[in-house]
Amino acid sequence: MNRNGFIGNLRIMWKPEYLLSAGLEFGITYVYSVDEKSVQTDSGTTNLNNNINAYPIMAVFSMSPMENLEVNVGTEIAITSSTNSSFGNESSARDFGAVFMISTGYFFPVANNFRIGTELRGTKIVKYDDYNVALFISLAYKFLEWQYALSQGFSLCIITFN
Repeated sequence: MNRNGFIGNLRIMWKPEYLLSAGLEFGITYVYSVDEKSVQTDSGTTNLNNNINAYPIMAVFSMSPMENLEVNVGTEIAITSSTNSSFGNESSARDFGAVFMISTGYFFPVANNFRIGTELRGTKIVKYDDYNVALFISLAYKFLEWQYALSQGFSLCIITFN
């Protein structure tokens, strides 16, 4: 059983000027694969191949307790995909299940809108009762920024009389 594989995600975050940020993340998480040659069974000898991947779609909440440090948690669903082949036949199945994620990352500013860093991440895919722990190289880019202000020189005065 091979439990090492590719994990990749895209996270889009809204970071207001508060401690808590929110966003959406989607990607691919490799769960495991089996590749056995010449498996002896009652029906003869076969090659057995099985691959399982999950495609999580998560709501993610993040906070930065220190500058450049982020702590993230996320939960939602994962579309799981399983492909199997043996005795010359192939089958595949897709299903939905819950997924949970917690991670922490540290980012170094490289340019005005660009940061690079590492992220240590733990993911639980409930359908397979599987935990994945991964160390990511992460890139962060601030693609949109705006400042919200009422307007300069605007004031509101409410006077009440009793």
